[in-house]
Amino acid sequence: MKAVKNTVLSVLGGILTVVGVVAFILPFVPGTPLLLLAAACFGAIES
Repeated sequence: MKAVKNTVLSVLGGILTVVGVVAFILPFVPGTPLLLLAAACFGAIES
């Protein structure tokens, strides 16, 4: 079960990172909250 949770958090963190970086280019989408959520996802991964 831990492996599934870690996989979901990794995928979600990766998606949020990509969208957050793209959001810095687009003027109407805030990028900082997305990158903070991505960091929270990566920080929640258990080793």
